[in-house]
Amino acid sequence: MLAYSYLRFSSTEQRKGYSIKRQLELRDAYLQRKGLTLDASFVLNDSGMSAFRGKNATKGALKVFLDACEQGRISRGSYLIIENLDRLTRDEIIEAIELFLSIIRHGITIVTLTPEREINKENLDFAALVIVIVELSRGHSESFIKSAHTRANWDKRRKNVENEAFCKHRPAWLDFAEGKFVINPVKAAVVRRIFAMASQGHGIGAIAKVFNREGVPCISKSKHWYDTYIHKVLVNRGCIGEWQPRMLDEESGRFLPVGQPIKGYYPSVVTEEEFYRGQQALKSRKLTHARTDLVRNLFTEILFAPDGSSYRLR
Repeated sequence: MLAYSYLRFSSTEQRKGYSIKRQLELRDAYLQRKGLTLDASFVLNDSGMSAFRGKNATKGALKVFLDACEQGRISRGSYLIIENLDRLTRDEIIEAIELFLSIIRHGITIVTLTPEREINKENLDFAALVIVIVELSRGHSESFIKSAHTRANWDKRRKNVENEAFCKHRPAWLDFAEGKFVINPVKAAVVRRIFAMASQGHGIGAIAKVFNREGVPCISKSKHWYDTYIHKVLVNRGCIGEWQPRMLDEESGRFLPVGQPIKGYYPSVVTEEEFYRGQQALKSRKLTHARTDLVRNLFTEILFAPDGSSYRLR
C-alpha cells in the first residue's frame, strides 16, 4: 500500500533545528514497522509555511495533495502520514474540521505519529471525532494565543525603546557593545563615500567596480562588492537612524512590518539631506536609463585597463 508523507514547519528558523529531522525519523520508523511503501515521487513539504490561516491548504504542498485526491490521482486506501494534527492545520475550527473530513472522504487514512494512530472512514466513530475536534481546536487556540502574546510583547518593548535595544540585529556599519549600538568608523566612512559618489552621478555598478579595483574592504560578509549591495545600502533607512520593527506573521510565515518605523533607534551615519540626495540620484538614473557619469565614444568596450575594466572617457 502506498503512503504519502506531509512535512511542515511554520518558521524558517525551525529549518536549523530538529523539527524536520524528528518528523522524518518518526515517519521512517512507522513505514518500516507497517511495511508501507513511501511514494517518493510525490513530495509534500511546506517549509516555512504557517497553517494558522490555512495557507498550506490553499497555496502550499498540501493543496497539491488535495487536488490530486480530487482528480483521482491518489488511490483510495492510501495513507497520509503527519507528525500530528497540528502539522495538517491550525486554522479556525470549522475550516480545520472541513479539511480533515475532506481527506477522510477520499478514502485516505490519516496517520498521526504523536500520538500514533490511524484514522479513516471506517473507524471514525463519534468518540474519535470528538478527540480530533478537541486537538484541532487546541492547535488553533495555541497559535492564536501565541500571536496575541507576541504582539503584546512587541508593543511593550516599543514603549521602552529609549532604554533598551529591541535586538542585536543591526546594519553592517554598526557594532553592538554594552547594550548600545556604536558606529564602526571604518565601515561608516565607506557608507558615506557610497552616498557621496552616488550624489556625484556614479551608478551603483560603477561604485562597486571602483571599490573592487581599489580593494576597499567589504562591510558585509561578501568578499567582493556588488551593485545589489550598493543599492541595498543606499535605500537602507538605518543610515539615518530609522528601524522598522518586524514580527513573524503566522499566516504567511514571514516577518512583516509592525507599527511605524522608529526614528533615532540607530546612530545616523549620514544626514537626511545626504540620504535623500542619494535617493534622488537613484531615481534620476532609473528614469533616464542612462549613465550620467559617462560620455559614449568610439572606443567604449574596446580599450581595456590592465585589471580588465574598460577605459572610459569622462
